[in-house]
Amino acid sequence: MQLEKKLKIAIAHPKFNEFGGAERVILNLCWHWVLNGHSVTVFSFCFSKEFKTQFLNLNCRIKKVNIPFLPFLIINDLKPWNIKLTGLILRAHMKNFDIVNVHNSPATLWCAYAKKRKKMPPIVWSCHEYDRFLYRSVFDDKIEVYDSKTVTAAYKKDTEFPNALTQRVLEMDQKLIPLIDHIVCNSAFTASNIKKVYGIVADNYPFGIKMPKQHYTKPKKSTHTVQFGVVSRLEEQKGLLHAIRAIHAFQLKYPSVAIKLDIVGAGGFRSVIENYISDHGLHNTVKLHGFVSEGDLIAFYKSWDAVLYCPFNEPLGLVPIEAGLYQLPVIVSDHGGPIEVVLDKTTGFHVSVEDTDAVVSKIKKIIDNLGSNEMGKAAQKHVVNTFNVEKFSNYLEQTFQVLVNNTVS
Repeated sequence: MQLEKKLKIAIAHPKFNEFGGAERVILNLCWHWVLNGHSVTVFSFCFSKEFKTQFLNLNCRIKKVNIPFLPFLIINDLKPWNIKLTGLILRAHMKNFDIVNVHNSPATLWCAYAKKRKKMPPIVWSCHEYDRFLYRSVFDDKIEVYDSKTVTAAYKKDTEFPNALTQRVLEMDQKLIPLIDHIVCNSAFTASNIKKVYGIVADNYPFGIKMPKQHYTKPKKSTHTVQFGVVSRLEEQKGLLHAIRAIHAFQLKYPSVAIKLDIVGAGGFRSVIENYISDHGLHNTVKLHGFVSEGDLIAFYKSWDAVLYCPFNEPLGLVPIEAGLYQLPVIVSDHGGPIEVVLDKTTGFHVSVEDTDAVVSKIKKIIDNLGSNEMGKAAQKHVVNTFNVEKFSNYLEQTFQVLVNNTVS
C-alpha cells in the first residue's frame, strides 16, 4: 500500500475577475488543500486585485498565463490558435506538478492540449458545466429576447454552427476532452450532459462550501417588509427578469404585502435589467447592488427572508446552497441542477420559472410560512449534511492520490 504524499497541485481556470460559483468553489478548495499541507498554484489568464489578495492570503501561488512578447493578447476565448498556444505554455509549467485540477472552458482545452502527445501529470476536470455555447445544438436552451418595453421567452435550438471557426473548435473539443484523465461533475444533471456531449461517464459528487464554526440561527423578523434576494452574475441565461417579473406580479396581486428584491452581482446584462426596472416603475422594489465583499454578502443573506433563483438550466447553483446556511427557503427552476439542492416542499419549491403565476403562488406560500421558518431550518440541515466543501475536497484528494500512485507505478 502506497502512502499518501503531499501534492503539488496546479489549478487552471480561465479568469478570476468575478465572484461566481466556480470561483468561490476554487477558493474553498484552495483553503482546504493548503490546510492539509499541499502546495497549490493557480493558473489563469487574469486575476482581479481582490482575487490576488485572497489567493495570497490563502498561501497559494498565482501565475498569470499569457503569450510571451504579446502579454496583452486576449487568449481567454475559443480561437483554436489561442487554445494551442496557451496549451504549449502550460505544458512547460505543469510538467513539474503532481496533479492538474482544471475547472471551466477554455482552460479544459488548454490543459488537454498540453497533454497531447506529451507526458503530463494526471488532469482532473472539476466540471461545473459543459460548454453551453459550443453545444447549444445538443440542448434546448431557454433564451429570452428583450426590448425596452416587452419581454418574451422562447426556446432556441441551433441547427448548425454559425461558422467554420466554431466548427473547428467543436472538433478540437471532441478530440481533446477525452485526454483528460478523470471528470467529476457537480450534479447528476451536469454528469448527464457530459455523457450526452462526449459519451464519457463522469463521477457525480456535489461541490461544497465552507461551513461556519457555528450554525446561524435566524432571529424573529422585526419588520413587515418581505425581503427576497438573489446572488447572480448579470447575464441573460440567469433568468433574473423572470424573478423581477414575478415580484412585480406579486405586488399587483397582493398590494397589501410589502415585498422587495435585492440582486447582488455584476455583469454585462445590467443595462437591460435597469431598463426593465425603469420601464415598470420598480425602482423602490428591485435594487441592484453590484459586486459586494464577502462580509457584505453574508450581511445580505442574513437580511433576507427567502431567495428567488430562476436560471433555467443551471448546472448546480451555489446560491441555494449558501442560502440554506442562513436558514433561507429557496424557490428554484424545476429544471437543472438546483432541483438537486432544494428539496421540493421541504427546503423550498421547484417551479417553472417562465410561468409567472406559478412563481407568484410559490412566493405566497413562502411568505405564509415565514413565521415558523420550518423550511429554512430544514434547508440548513440539508446543506450542512450534504454540501460541505471538506467532504468534496477530501474526495478530490483521494482521487488525486489514486491517479498519482497509478502514474508512478
